[in-house]
Amino acid sequence: MRVDSDVLLCFNGGSSEHSRINNYTKEGSISDMKISTGRFMKQENLTEAGEDYRILRCWEDDVTLSEGGTERKFLLELEGLKPLILNSVNIRVLVDILGNETDDWPGSKICAFADKSVSYGGKTTGGVRLRQAASYRVATKGSKTTKEDAPF
Repeated sequence: MRVDSDVLLCFNGGSSEHSRINNYTKEGSISDMKISTGRFMKQENLTEAGEDYRILRCWEDDVTLSEGGTERKFLLELEGLKPLILNSVNIRVLVDILGNETDDWPGSKICAFADKSVSYGGKTTGGVRLRQAASYRVATKGSKTTKEDAPF
């Protein structure tokens, strides 16, 4: 699947991120568990400092909206987390770092973090943001490349 610029221009993301997930930290102890409900990742599942995760897959699917109905959304599954409904900002970040061919994204690393400054509908709600991993790996067809000197 390819993310084209016209998708980014007309993408209306973020509004359907209405449910939360069960997320177990890497330690796996009950005291480390971040408890939430629902199918999708929320900011409460992440720290503000962020952590690097390996991308398992990216796909499009119909997501049920909180106000009823469904909408086609891009979803990103990171290792150890439930899927993240991608909004236009996070899609742009992923395309800038990994390119617009989503079939090449699995195996690459990305940093996911909670950002309290995210606004939606004119209100500061907080949200999930993505950025380049500190030491990220870009998966390419036929080989894996590690980039140690990340520019940011």
